[in-house]
Amino acid sequence: MTTAGKELKAARLSKNLQLEDVSRSTKIKPIFLEYIENGEYQKLPSDSYAHGFVRNYALFLGLDEKEIMALFRRESNFEKTQRVLPKGIDTEREFQNSQRRIRSTYVLVIAVFIIFIGFILFQYRNAFLNPSLTIISPIDKSLIN
Repeated sequence: MTTAGKELKAARLSKNLQLEDVSRSTKIKPIFLEYIENGEYQKLPSDSYAHGFVRNYALFLGLDEKEIMALFRRESNFEKTQRVLPKGIDTEREFQNSQRRIRSTYVLVIAVFIIFIGFILFQYRNAFLNPSLTIISPIDKSLIN
């Protein structure tokens, strides 16, 4: 069975090119080109990089882009669904943490509101209660002229 990597390697060798030559022209690291030729797509930085690297490599060698990309899609085992969020953010644990943060924010807002109402009531207590009165001078039952 023919693979995209084998096709690319055969085309490169037929043109007497080294990986370093291809790397200089395509700006793809030689180790990544080697991974592509060996079919080790999981070692590339991401699915998008693998797709772009294979396409650019095929275009550089003058191969039929559609044929190489069809071979690449057939042999690559990348997830078929499109991911909206990066890996690690879409896990259930992250959502639980965000729900916990929302709950703690609500508790904090309610606590601040209760403290604020308590402060207002404390400040306006004289409006509702009689003020305290302490007579220091004159002392009880004393005569003042």
